[in-house]
Amino acid sequence: PTHGWLAEVMGTPTPVSALLHAGILNGGTFLVVRLAQVMVLSPGALHALVLIGGFTALFASLVMVTQTSVKVALAYSSAAHMGFMLLLCGLGAFPVAIMHLIAHSCYKAHAFLSAGSAIELQRAAPDRAASVSPLRIAAAAVLSMGTFFAVALVCGATPWERPVSLGLGIFLMLGFIHLIVAGLDDAPSAPSLYVLGRTVLAAAVTAGSFFLVEFVGTRVLAAALPLAPPP
Repeated sequence: PTHGWLAEVMGTPTPVSALLHAGILNGGTFLVVRLAQVMVLSPGALHALVLIGGFTALFASLVMVTQTSVKVALAYSSAAHMGFMLLLCGLGAFPVAIMHLIAHSCYKAHAFLSAGSAIELQRAAPDRAASVSPLRIAAAAVLSMGTFFAVALVCGATPWERPVSLGLGIFLMLGFIHLIVAGLDDAPSAPSLYVLGRTVLAAAVTAGSFFLVEFVGTRVLAAALPLAPPP
């Protein structure tokens, strides 16, 4: 419930709002991870992080898509990301939360710098919102799940060994559905197999990057952070 200041500072010049946006916002996840040894001693605190972080991610994502200001939309996007990272902390995936924090910083820096170009591209793009059929969404969902679980098996992320990773993959699959629908919708009559293949390949590379980030984060921070409690 303390997210209001973030949207309000978007009214300041972009360099100022970017500094406030990045510097203060990242403090929440960092402090929770810094106190991870204490957090794991309280299951109630972890459960609270899951509930509050999960709700924040959902709420901020929904508000983000209603914004007409690109800077305010970026602010709610960051709030959603921070909620997701607190959800990770509640699940005990502290190294993954830190790696996502670093990745989010790189992504959001790019998003701020390219915001003007994104507006121009959006104005020039045709509006296809009404052309997406439920059948294509269902097909995209099947392709999304198949791609993610295939990459998970290749990376050794089986449900009985890494249930938290696969649980977090649900969020990734939702993004894949949006990506693959765009590929299926490239041609209104018959989707191009070339475009669809490139889209599925992009989803597979993203899924592989997800598991790579998790693996690297766990290895690098293993000595500094406690093991994740049983889910």
